[in-house]
Amino acid sequence: MASTVLITGAAGGLGKALAAACAARGWSLYLTDLASGGDTAALAALATGLQREFGVDVAWRPCDLTAPADRDALWAHLAAQGVRLWMLINVAGLDHQGPFASRPLDDLLTVARLHVEAAIVNCHHALALRDPARPLRIVNVASFAAFCPMPGKAVYAATKRCLLDLSRALHVELRPHNATVTAVCPTGMRTAPRTIAGIEALGFWGRLTATDVNRVARRTLDLALRGRPLYVPGALNRLIRAASALVPLAWRLRWIARRWGRRLPPPARHTPETAAALSHGPAPNPRPPQDLADRTIVVTGATAGIGLATADALLARGARVIGIARSPERCRAYAEALLARWPDARFDVVVADLSAQAEVRRAAREVRALLPEARLDALINNAGAVAAWFTPTVDGYELQFALNHLAAFQLTHALLPLLEAAPAGRVVAVCSRSHRWGRIHWADPMLRQSYHILRAYAQSKLANALFTAELNRRLRPAGRVQALAADPGLVDTGIGLKHTAGLARLVWRLRRRGGQPPDVPAAHIVSLATDARVDLARGWYWRDGQPLAPSRHAQDADQAARLWALSARLCGLPEDDLAR
Repeated sequence: MASTVLITGAAGGLGKALAAACAARGWSLYLTDLASGGDTAALAALATGLQREFGVDVAWRPCDLTAPADRDALWAHLAAQGVRLWMLINVAGLDHQGPFASRPLDDLLTVARLHVEAAIVNCHHALALRDPARPLRIVNVASFAAFCPMPGKAVYAATKRCLLDLSRALHVELRPHNATVTAVCPTGMRTAPRTIAGIEALGFWGRLTATDVNRVARRTLDLALRGRPLYVPGALNRLIRAASALVPLAWRLRWIARRWGRRLPPPARHTPETAAALSHGPAPNPRPPQDLADRTIVVTGATAGIGLATADALLARGARVIGIARSPERCRAYAEALLARWPDARFDVVVADLSAQAEVRRAAREVRALLPEARLDALINNAGAVAAWFTPTVDGYELQFALNHLAAFQLTHALLPLLEAAPAGRVVAVCSRSHRWGRIHWADPMLRQSYHILRAYAQSKLANALFTAELNRRLRPAGRVQALAADPGLVDTGIGLKHTAGLARLVWRLRRRGGQPPDVPAAHIVSLATDARVDLARGWYWRDGQPLAPSRHAQDADQAARLWALSARLCGLPEDDLAR
């Protein structure tokens, strides 16, 4: 087997970023992580996503590194498969905090087993399975907490200190034998809701010292290849480390105790946004004409903002609506609210996180099961996200590109046979004026090298427009289905509050005040999905109920075809197959 990089804790956070950074360099990978509740879907999805995006060999196996039997089975399997390692990256860890006396003893020992015992075992086995033709590089991810005892995180900091000292000692011991060990000591990284909450809870210092996970991953690999023994991400953090050595330890401990002695606030709970479509109270009297009673329409992102308002408007006119949304609680709440508003409405919900490709496939199967007549009149691809920091999906893709574009691409493919069975099927993409400033970053479509919230959003919306144009080109010979893009303008929704914090969230709160209510663009979207007077002869890009010329980039046929090929590869679909 080819010389391989083994990454533990690969399914999330820094482990996922390191896996992507290795794959981008063309390295073969072996990924392992804990199978949560016996579910290996996240690890499998990541491996598949990296294979599609970078064309590298990626193998994987779940493993509980705190269980000796599971650990031994992993290494026995690697040996039996003939795996030869030239790099081991120990990322697996637990962010453990809270008063020592109040935590169960087994929880404390689990942290020690994972951070120390598992790392020792993995380093020892990696030496036995090293590729003799190459230098061996070992990376152990410790923490900035390793540089000082931490009241409130006592076991966590102590075990990370142990891992740091182990790494530095092994580096000196193994260097004469063509092997090096690099210890990485990062601060907070915005990789998951819990870590984000922790960063925000620390206030100014938390936000100031936080580091970008993709930049840390790339720099870690660079320094490991050079055989550096220690990497502290962030120039400011390196300065703080140096300056803190001048402060008496007792003073540092008192300061840390004050900071971590405060209980972290619980993660914010999103309050359902009913103002858009459900704040009107009981159904108006008289009710709108039931002119869509013979239509069946799928709306993604149907429990918030424009999607919710669109579902409400369709139900008001008698259409059968199948809503797809991520939160089971929100789906139940809004189904009840909509059915209370329109007692005779036909409204079904499919719960699915469309940022995950396996979930898109499952949602499509559930939609097909709900339609024994095998006909769908319109698909409204509305689900979307805005993220202030790089947020990888379960497949390892950037969230905005995955949800705003790839989900629509994959779902449209899966439901196209149902749309073609309708007399005049419609695919409506909720686009944005931001597409005019967007570019498709072909060398790095996930923006791992240069992520910015606006760059990622504009790219995803340009992708919506290019997909619409290319879909029309490919469907034109049949002529049964039309694809249209709807530009809703600035709308008062909560899309900018879900994956943002600090300045980005403040800007959105201020910006949304100038936005129009969601039911205004919803009315235009309903028209695009149902009105026979809307057709491609007038144009495929619409705003405020009128056709509008999209940007010149959105009209570039070569770019559209190239994006189609890229999207098909990332979704694991044949480029020329519209139906699967």
